[in-house]
Amino acid sequence: ANLLIEYIGYECFQRVVKIVMPKYVSCIIQINTQNSFVSDSPYLHVFDRLDEVHHQMEENTLLKHMQEVDYKLELKQERNLPNGKNIEVITETKLTNNFVCRLDSKEISLPLHVRSRQNGDKILIKGMIGKKKINDVFIDCKIPMDERDKWPIVVDNDGLVVWLPGLKKTKFDKTIDEKYDIILKYY
Repeated sequence: ANLLIEYIGYECFQRVVKIVMPKYVSCIIQINTQNSFVSDSPYLHVFDRLDEVHHQMEENTLLKHMQEVDYKLELKQERNLPNGKNIEVITETKLTNNFVCRLDSKEISLPLHVRSRQNGDKILIKGMIGKKKINDVFIDCKIPMDERDKWPIVVDNDGLVVWLPGLKKTKFDKTIDEKYDIILKYY
């Protein structure tokens, strides 16, 4: 049902998703930049009062409502993030900094998801023994409080943190010489 959320609102859509519980929910936000429909149908008059129930969708608000009912954003080829940056699946790079992550799909549970922090999130930092709280990483890296809830966290399908883009790599990150089949770039 195209444009469904725009007419029933976030909360109603969220209730329906909780009842139906589909495995995946695909959402595309289409923005009409003109004041008219594309079609020149003689039946357009039936839509004359449609703007009274229409709500423009905001990606970050939709994402927040989907996370509230335990749905995660699945990472495909490229993802525009709430903090204005991007994560992209790339095929090669010589970069080895914290803005690139190499993963072996046999060591993690696919698909990958990008989400914001959750209470109790911990990371297995590459080269460290044990786990560290994501909040402590933010403090150590001097990330301002207002940016922490927008900072992307890449997790596998089991919710395991596999990368904190731009800040820390996990034990799952591979060097250029190791075996890997996924390369992610944060920019």
